[in-house]
Amino acid sequence: MNSKNWDNAHENNFFKSFEIDRLWSVFSYGPLFWGARAISYQPEEEILESATEPFQLIDNISKGNILLKGLETSSSSEVDLPESAWFVDANRKIIIGSLKPLLSRDLTGVMGSWQRKLLPPQWTVKEKFNEAFKKIGHIATLGSNWDSYGSKPIETDCISRGISILKDLLQWREEAGIKIVAPFVAPLSNGGIQFEWEKGTRYFELSILPKPSVINYLAMDEAPEGEMVIEGSLKSQDGLKDLLFWFVDGAAERLTEAWKMMTERSKHSQDEYRNNPR
Repeated sequence: MNSKNWDNAHENNFFKSFEIDRLWSVFSYGPLFWGARAISYQPEEEILESATEPFQLIDNISKGNILLKGLETSSSSEVDLPESAWFVDANRKIIIGSLKPLLSRDLTGVMGSWQRKLLPPQWTVKEKFNEAFKKIGHIATLGSNWDSYGSKPIETDCISRGISILKDLLQWREEAGIKIVAPFVAPLSNGGIQFEWEKGTRYFELSILPKPSVINYLAMDEAPEGEMVIEGSLKSQDGLKDLLFWFVDGAAERLTEAWKMMTERSKHSQDEYRNNPR
């Protein structure tokens, strides 16, 4: 194959690898590629964000030009490249960011270029969860006054419940489609364990507490009306699933729905207890 034919074939394959994946609502980059090429892109199409497994993105430039299609007159737009990205499938290299095209005043009718190198994932979900399990194992060895402020050793019951929750999270990823990432794990001075997740405007916290043996939650998000904050004690696994769906989904209104569902379940349980006391 001569150089010209190779270039044409490479370019055709390159453009075929780009598609809007409607199932995931993400922009698919296809296989690994090299060099500066113009990227076909639909105007006003938002590239969405997903809390799944991250991969390393190496880039020597901070901005790239994208050729908009579907317009009577071709024009270029300028977009900020994401500081970080996420992939859903290692083979398909589906990249998800949160970019919106911005029209460039200086560029009209010009094919832009975007040069970058995609690398395979640096770690998998299982490896990241293994780190969380190991962190709990380390926390279990902490003795009294581990923070030099009179803290208590971590309760064995809190260790057991923390491990159980991590196992549930892995299971729900496979069975319930809750693609939650591994949490940040930290010890609490009262002998408990805390799990934390943070993404964009969303913050979610679980505190596994000893004596009384409860699991408290704190969920925060930004809505058009202002900051939303809900907190309380988990009463069931379903309540935790509701909150995880909100965090993964990323819609602030889903947090309100989760709160209503959890409140309704709690009321139903109380009514059931009053009608059938043990």
